[in-house]
Amino acid sequence: MTDLAEAAFERLALDCESEGHALCSGTLECQLLLQQHRAHLDRKAAAAQFDAGRERASIRGQQPAHTWSTSALLRTATELLLRPPVNDVLWRSIAITTALARLGERGLSADAVVRTCIGPILIRRILGDTGLFWSAHRNSDIPQDQIPEVLRPWCRIFDAEDSLTGLVQPLATHAAYVAAMSSPGRLANSWLQTASVAHIADWRIENYLEVRRVPSDLVLSGGTDATRWVYERLATTYLNEWHVESLSWELIFNRDAEGAALAAGVSESILSERVTTNDLVIDALRQKLTAPQPFEELEPGLDANAAITSLGLMLEKGLIDGARSMARRLHEARPGDTFLAFAYAFCSIPTDPAGARNVLVGLDLGIALEMAALRAIDLATCALFEQDLLSARDAFGAGANPLPEHTAWLWDPVEASQGRAILQYGTLDSWAKRFAEIEPS
Repeated sequence: MTDLAEAAFERLALDCESEGHALCSGTLECQLLLQQHRAHLDRKAAAAQFDAGRERASIRGQQPAHTWSTSALLRTATELLLRPPVNDVLWRSIAITTALARLGERGLSADAVVRTCIGPILIRRILGDTGLFWSAHRNSDIPQDQIPEVLRPWCRIFDAEDSLTGLVQPLATHAAYVAAMSSPGRLANSWLQTASVAHIADWRIENYLEVRRVPSDLVLSGGTDATRWVYERLATTYLNEWHVESLSWELIFNRDAEGAALAAGVSESILSERVTTNDLVIDALRQKLTAPQPFEELEPGLDANAAITSLGLMLEKGLIDGARSMARRLHEARPGDTFLAFAYAFCSIPTDPAGARNVLVGLDLGIALEMAALRAIDLATCALFEQDLLSARDAFGAGANPLPEHTAWLWDPVEASQGRAILQYGTLDSWAKRFAEIEPS
């Protein structure tokens, strides 16, 4: 289908030419307008065609070469680093090393790529995989010798964390998030900053070679945000998956490519491997600022799920006021986020049940049955802390089915009825059974 604007510019140029360029007073601006519009259409088409994953798929199974695009090299390094070193270990190691070497030739150091850009994702992957096998072994679902050898040292780190060993029949995802917010997460972050790149690639957490790196080794000359922008624009296809700071850098680049490249500390020719448009960037910014996703990062390295887990750890240790203060800060920063609103209300229940009730009642839950059931439980708990069992029963009875398989942090109802704040992690159905044990005083 012909672009209507292009057709209009073509007609204007033809009419102006037939009149001896009387319409543009001989400046040939009629031709310039047509050329500019066609360039805009070409740029828009090029932006829509970029797919980092598709380019990587076309060369999967090959060793990296100097002829590969920067995007293909970054995607290869990312994919292989995130793949557990259990199959084709030597081939994987050579491919990672070669890809990082080729990137280094283009001004993207291995430290910046691995530690700053891929590293946070890698830690989440390792802790997630470890949580899966650690919880399966703890729940007697698999024997220890079925845990992949590369994950056994990580499982031993999980074993040493009190917050994890105290869990009863731990779920894999819950164990991973608890680990991320406690000593295993701190150890993993230290490992990411001090281990040799080769041992990071091998997921080697025990007896790894420590190296010294100064902060400037870990980023481009433009800093952390610029480094992450360069990585995201070449390795991540969809702009709404970028950080907000990366989108800001992209707007600057589209306005002044040479200046942005110089400020970031990377060659303009490298950045020019991809094209975007301001319309796409602004649309991604609009989505992130007006309709943030529930598990988007709230702060570097902290997404909503991890934040809620962190709050749970604080509550477990009796730090109710501190958890409520943190939850309030997160809620105020993202007031439209239902999960964070729930977290703030939950932390407020023991000390301010009336305030918690106001937050819970005002939430728009849509058709999410588990959220409706959770709200009914939390509203009932508010009443229990107010020593009003009748209202608690009414609030719980008005909720949805308790959904036996759904799990969450909950206040023990029997203890709440006695004014004591005791945290538990379990199914909504188990809470309902416990609630039924309460006798009128």
